[in-house]
Amino acid sequence: MDALIKAGTLTVVLGRPGAGCSTLLKTIGAQTHGFKIDKDSVISYDGLSPHDIEKHFRGEVVFSAELDYHFPHLTVGQTLEFASALRTPQNRPSGITREQYAKHMTQVYMATYGLSHTYNTKVGNDFVRGVSGGERKRVSIAEVTLCGSSIQCWDNATRGLDAATALEFIKALKTSAMVLETTPLIAIYQCSQDAYDLFDNVVVLYEGYQIFYGSASRAKGYFERMGWQCPPRQTTADFLTSITSPAERVPRPGFEHKVPLTPQEFSEYWKKSPEYHDMIQEVDLYIDNAKKINTAFEYKAAHNAKQANHARPGSSFTVSYTMQVKTIMKRNIWKIKGDPSITIFSVISNVIMGLILSSLFYNLSATTGTFYYQVSLKNIKSLPYTILPLMLLLLS
Repeated sequence: MDALIKAGTLTVVLGRPGAGCSTLLKTIGAQTHGFKIDKDSVISYDGLSPHDIEKHFRGEVVFSAELDYHFPHLTVGQTLEFASALRTPQNRPSGITREQYAKHMTQVYMATYGLSHTYNTKVGNDFVRGVSGGERKRVSIAEVTLCGSSIQCWDNATRGLDAATALEFIKALKTSAMVLETTPLIAIYQCSQDAYDLFDNVVVLYEGYQIFYGSASRAKGYFERMGWQCPPRQTTADFLTSITSPAERVPRPGFEHKVPLTPQEFSEYWKKSPEYHDMIQEVDLYIDNAKKINTAFEYKAAHNAKQANHARPGSSFTVSYTMQVKTIMKRNIWKIKGDPSITIFSVISNVIMGLILSSLFYNLSATTGTFYYQVSLKNIKSLPYTILPLMLLLLS
C-alpha cells in the first residue's frame, strides 16, 4: 500500500469488513501487536521510523478502537483534566502553573467540542448513567486532542451513532485537522454524502489490496472511467464500497468484459494508472525533502523542550515519573469519590475474611505444638458462633 498523508488533511478508509481497514490503521498507528510488517516496508513519520514512535514518541501517534472505554464514574471534566495534566509541557507561558494550564486547556477544548455543559456529568457507560453516546464520542476526541497527538487513527469510530451525531464527529475531526495541523484517519463502514464531502483523501481496500488512494473528490470519477456505473441517489462512499462486492457493483454498458474483477486485477489496474505514478513520485520527493531538512531532529528537539526537567530525554512521556504517580493517585481519589461502594465493599469483605481466617486459631494452646496444628471437625466446633455462619455462607 502506498500513500502520502499530509498534516492538516482528513482521510477516510473504505472497505468491507475483512478488507484490512483495521490492520492498516493499526500499522499506521504503530500498534502492530499480533502481526508483522514486511521488513522492506518504508513507513516514515516525517523522517521518524515506527521504532522511534514506539520507543520515544508513543503519545504522538494514537490508535482509537471502535468502542470508547472510560472510567464511568469520573466526570467529563476530570477525565479531560487527567489527560491534559499528563501532557502539560514544560515550556509554558511564564507565570502559568501546570494545574492552571491543564484546567484552562480542558475548558478550551470542552468549549470547542460543545462539552462545557457536561463538565460535572459522569462519563458513564452501558451500566452507569452518564453523557449520551455522541457526547461520549466527543469526549474521546477531546481526550486525543488534549494529548497533542499528531496522527490519530480512528477504527470505525461512528459505530452506534446516528447519522447526525456521526456527522458532528467528523466535523470535529475536520476542525482539529485544520486548526491544529493534525492528521486524522478514520475507517467508516457507513458514511453519508455530507460526511464524505468533508474528507480530503480516501483509501479504498479490497480484501487486503489497495485499489485507490487520492483525493476524495476524484475517487468516483476514477472508478467510473474504469467502467463502473454509480446508481442514482447512491452516496459516493457506498459506491466506492460496492466496487469491492461482486453482488453490488454494476459495470457500464460496453465495459462488461473490460473491467477488473478480482482484488489482484483491481490492484494491478491501480498501479498502472497515472494517479498512482504521480503519487509515487510525490512520496519519493517528500521523503527526500524530509531527510534533507532533517525534520526528525527538529521534532526530537521540540519533544524534549516539552518534557519536564526530571524526565528522561529518550522517554515518550511529557511529565516525570513522580508527576505521573501524583496524577494517577489524584485520579484514584476521584474514582473513589465517584463510586465509594466498591472500596467500602472491599474493605468490609477483607475484614470479614480476616476474622474468618483468624477464627481458625481460636482457643489454641499457647505451646509450640500449635505450630503443626491442623483444622479438623473437632476444632471447627470451637469457632465462635458469630463467625461460623459467615464462613458457611462463603463456602456455599
